[in-house]
Amino acid sequence: MALNTLLQQYALRVEAALDTRLQHRSIEPRLQDAMRYALFNGGKRVRPGLVYLCNQLLGGDLDAADLPASAIEAVHSYSLVHDDLPAMDDDDLRRGKPTCHIAFDEASAILAGDALQCCAFEWLASPQPMLTAAVQLRMVAILARAAGDRGMVAGQAFDLAHVGQSLSLEQLQQMHRHKTGALLTAAVELGALSAGITGCAALAMPLAWPSRCRTTSSISKATRPPWASPRARTWRRTSQPLRRCSDYRGRGKNCSCCMQRPSTSWRCLDPRLTRCVPWPTTSSSGTTDV
Repeated sequence: MALNTLLQQYALRVEAALDTRLQHRSIEPRLQDAMRYALFNGGKRVRPGLVYLCNQLLGGDLDAADLPASAIEAVHSYSLVHDDLPAMDDDDLRRGKPTCHIAFDEASAILAGDALQCCAFEWLASPQPMLTAAVQLRMVAILARAAGDRGMVAGQAFDLAHVGQSLSLEQLQQMHRHKTGALLTAAVELGALSAGITGCAALAMPLAWPSRCRTTSSISKATRPPWASPRARTWRRTSQPLRRCSDYRGRGKNCSCCMQRPSTSWRCLDPRLTRCVPWPTTSSSGTTDV
């Protein structure tokens, strides 16, 4: 079966699981409306897709992967709600629709994000006949580490602290490794654990996949410079000076900071990079050089 078809099936599966888990009464229906708006906004469901893919590649049962797949998507959705807030990326649109704080209000968006994060860990800790308590506890720890100040949140904090500053390639890699790559790696770990793979040696191979894989745009964002991030829309509205990509030597390949092909009127709008660099290439060992 084609990978895209498989991912579409997994997206439908996790959406059904999420829909079931969010059907409960609340003393404030507007809060749950905001949560559902943020969760069902047309996302590609790459992270739960990775959970299911790893589960199946390692001989697991999809039913055992439903909880971790739902949990990691809830964490990802909460992070997008908070990233879009005026205090952070200040975005009005996400995937062509008004962001949560525009569709509702800023306070409701903050609370919806808070609630989605809590739901993720509530679901992950709920009794699951196909998972032992020890495995579920390990899943909670993995997701908390990837989402917190050693993962996604740390990457976002670094991003906000360096707006308008030039970063080295190593700094860019570190930022995206935390901001995007941490949850991708966690998805692989959760999928392996849901398949009963618990040993460190057994986890070593699947944990190398996120750093090698470049088959989807979301995975490649783990090492992509910030021009590809939503914050680029904010940069376009600023008075940052335009620069020609004069140092580009890719000979027809897309530039990795402004994502366009060279032309006589080519400009690089990324205020962080002092020059354009070619896309990462693959070395003879099979790993990706950045």
